[in-house]
Order: sequence, then C-alpha cells, then structure tokens
Amino acid sequence: MKSARGTTFKIYFPHTEGIAAHTTPADQAALPEGEEVILLVEDEPMVRELAVETLRGLGYRIIEAGDPITAITLAKEYPGIIHLLLTDVIMPTMNGNQLARELVTTRPTMKVLYTSGYTENMIAHHGVLDSGIDFLPKPYTTKELSERVRDVLGRYSR
Repeated sequence: MKSARGTTFKIYFPHTEGIAAHTTPADQAALPEGEEVILLVEDEPMVRELAVETLRGLGYRIIEAGDPITAITLAKEYPGIIHLLLTDVIMPTMNGNQLARELVTTRPTMKVLYTSGYTENMIAHHGVLDSGIDFLPKPYTTKELSERVRDVLGRYSR
C-alpha cells in the first residue's frame, strides 16, 4: 500500500476582538482628489488596473500604458498637458528612469513619481534612480497612492 504524499499548511491567525477594519465609501471620500492628467506606466496588469481605478475614482484623468514604448507613443499623441508620470521603475525594454528622461525632454513641466517593489535604497544603489527622487514603494494602499500623488502634484505649480 502506498502512503499519500503532499504538503500540509497550517495558518494561525491571532484572536482579535471586534470587527475587522475595511474601507468604506466614507474612507474613500476622505482621500485627496485632483483633476490633473496622469500618465500611468505599469507592466503588471493587476497593479495597473487598481491604480487606474483608484486615481480615476478620485477625479484624475488617466492615460494608461503597460510598457514604456506604448507610454512614449501615447505621450506624443496626447495634445494636452500631462502633469504627472507615475511609472514603475523596473520594466522590460526600458526602466522608469530612462522613460522619464525621454518624456521630460518634450514635456519639461511633467512631474515624475516612481514606484517599485524594490526599496528606494536598493534601486539607487544599483544606479537605476538618483537619490532624493519622488518614490512610492510597492505594495501601497489606495490611501498611500492618493496621498503621494497629491503630494507630488501639490508641491509644484501648474
């Protein structure tokens, strides 16, 4: 007779009193809003969709791209002002810093907010980003995303 093989996982959660916290429409209403145009470049579809949904829900106009080449094309075709480039740092074909340098040559007033699952220090250490840039580490909450976007846009005059 053969014995069964496999893996067993046991997950232990701490006992808590009360109801788990969750986001309510009231919480969403407290998030900072805007109406600026954001070029959002993220190669991970689920992350991109969540960010687009969050930012559109807060009033921002979003141009979304899944890769840097598409972002460059969309930026060239867009006739208006793009206020912010929100870009992942590590992507195929071109990193976020290279993308920003390319786009800022034709859109010098556009601000840049980088995001990555790698730490800012690790990215700076490998020469991908300069220190002191605007950076949002992943994973981020909708609150962190909305506040960081508003912070970067709010520090600069339009």
